[in-house]
Amino acid sequence: MLPALPASTLHSTFDFHDHDDDDGADIAIAHCSSDQFPLREYGYTHSLESIPTTGKQAADQQLFAALPAIHEAPSRRPRHPTPAPRDDSMALVRDELSTSPASSSPPSSPPELTMSKSSKSSASSFQSSISDTAGPEDISHFEDIHLDHVHHDLHPNASWAAELSEEARDLTQALEAHAEAHERIHENAPAPRPSLDKHRANTMIVELPPVRKGNVMIDPLPISKEKEKVLTRTRPSWLPPKSQREEKKHLKEYQRMMAMSLEAEKRRAPKLQEEERNRSERQVSISRIWEQHVLPNWDAVIKEPRTRELWWRGITPRSRGTVWQKAIGNELGLAESSYKLALTRAKELDRRISALGTEEQTRVREAPWFAAIRRDSSATFPELKIFQPGGPLHDALLDVLMAYAMYRADIGYVYGTHTIAGLLLLNLSPAASFVALANVFNRPMPLAFLAHDVGAIGRAHALALNTLRHKLPALHAHLTGALKGQLRPADWLDPLLRTLLTHRVPVDVASRVWDVFVFEGDSALVRAAVAVLAALESRLYGTGDEVLELLGWEGHVWDLRDEDEFMAAVRAAGKA
Repeated sequence: MLPALPASTLHSTFDFHDHDDDDGADIAIAHCSSDQFPLREYGYTHSLESIPTTGKQAADQQLFAALPAIHEAPSRRPRHPTPAPRDDSMALVRDELSTSPASSSPPSSPPELTMSKSSKSSASSFQSSISDTAGPEDISHFEDIHLDHVHHDLHPNASWAAELSEEARDLTQALEAHAEAHERIHENAPAPRPSLDKHRANTMIVELPPVRKGNVMIDPLPISKEKEKVLTRTRPSWLPPKSQREEKKHLKEYQRMMAMSLEAEKRRAPKLQEEERNRSERQVSISRIWEQHVLPNWDAVIKEPRTRELWWRGITPRSRGTVWQKAIGNELGLAESSYKLALTRAKELDRRISALGTEEQTRVREAPWFAAIRRDSSATFPELKIFQPGGPLHDALLDVLMAYAMYRADIGYVYGTHTIAGLLLLNLSPAASFVALANVFNRPMPLAFLAHDVGAIGRAHALALNTLRHKLPALHAHLTGALKGQLRPADWLDPLLRTLLTHRVPVDVASRVWDVFVFEGDSALVRAAVAVLAALESRLYGTGDEVLELLGWEGHVWDLRDEDEFMAAVRAAGKA
C-alpha cells in the first residue's frame, strides 16, 4: 500500500490554503554544460547525461539581379580560388553571327562599328553587374571580350540587326532596354535614404483595409451610386464622407502603424523562440528527474516537501501515466482481470439489448446507459478527433465507460464521466484507465457528484463560493447577489466540479490540473475552478443567460491563456 498523502477533503474545514514558506516561488531548472546536472533548487544532486541541444542552421539565399538572360549564367557562377573553365556566354551572339544565313556570305561593304549612348550604358551596366557577382578571374575574362561582339550600332544605311537571328535580336534589345531604364533611374532618382526606404518597403506589404460598404444592422438602406463613389476605407458608410486628402493621410498613418506592428512582431519572434527552447529543455530535465530519481525511490521521495514543486511544474507526458497511477493508488484492489470481467458482462448485456425490440428495450435499466455512452463519446474532446466514431480511441472509450457502468451498477453511467475517462485514456491503457477511474471516483468530491449526494455537493459548492469570495469579491457579489434569482451555484459550478475540470477546459490545462489533483486531492479542483472564473471574469458581469452561456454545459473550449500562467493562478487561489 502506498503511503497516503495529506489532502484536504470535504469533511475537513474550508481552510485549505497553502501554508508553505516558498509562497509558490518559481523553481528554474537550467541546462548545464557539464554532465553533473545541479538540482540544488529541488535539493537533488543526480548525475545526468548532457542534454542535446539542436543548433540553428542558417539557410543561405542567393539573390540575382533582374538582368536579361544573355548574362544570367555568368552572374550565377560562384567564386573559385582558382580559375574555372571559362563559359563564355557572349559566344552566344558570336555563334548566332557565324551561323546566321545572312552572315554566310560577305557583306557588300564592311560595317562601320559605332558605339551608341545606349550601347555604352548597356556595357557599363553589364560590367557592373558582373563585378558584383563574379570572381576576379571572371571579371578579367569578361574584360577580354571586345564590346563590339555585344553592343555595336551599324551605319543606318546598313542595318546589322538583319544579320542576327530572331532570338539574338530579342536578347540584344532586352539588354539595351534594361540599360536605358537603369540609366534613367540613376539620373532622376534622389539621394538614397535607408530609413525611409526601409519604411516604404514595410508599408508595401501592408494590406489596406477594405472599403466600408455599410452595416445592415445600422444602415439598412441600399447604397446609391453617388454615395458609393465617395466611400472610403477608414470611415463607415453611414457617416459623412472624408475628403481625399484626409483619406490619404489616414491610410498613410494606418500603413505606418501596421508596419510598426510587423516590426514589433519580428523583434518578439526571437524571444518567443528562445522561451520555447528553454521550456523544451526544462521539460526534458523534469522528465529525467521523475524517471531517474523520483519513480525508482517513490516511497521515500514522494513524502519530501521539495518534491511538491515537481508536480506543480507539471509532469511530462512521457512520465504522466506512470506517475498518475502511483499517485492515485489502488485502494479498491482492482486488477486487469476486474476490467475484463466487467467488460465481458457489459458486452453480453449490450448484445441482448440489441436483440430486443424498441418497446422491450425501455424496460431494461442498462439500455439508456449504453445509449448515452455512445452519444457522449462523440463529444469527448472533439478538438482532438480521436474519440469520435472511427477515431483510434473511440472503441477504448466505449469499453471503459461500459465496463465502469457495470462495475457501479448501483449508479450506472453519469454524464461527465466520458471526459474524465478520455483524459485517462490519453495517458493510460484501457485497463489501467478503468482502475484509475474507479479509484478517482472513490474520493470524496468525485463520489459526491457521481452518487448525487445532495449534502456533500452543497458542501463542495460552499467551499468554492467561500474561496471565490476571498479571491474575487466583486465577481462573487455579482454571481450570488445580483444574479441570485436567475442562477443557482449549481448552474455554473457543476460543469467544472462534476467533470473534475475536464469539461470545456483545454486538454493541456486539464492535464496540468490533474498533475496536482492526483497528489493533493479535492482542494486542487476547487482552486482550479476559481482560477477558471478569474480567467473569464471580464465576461461574467452580464445577465444570467450570458453567464450560463459562458459557464454552462454547452459551448466551446475556453481560452485559458498559457498553461503555466493558469497554474500560477491555480496556486494563488489557495493562498490566503
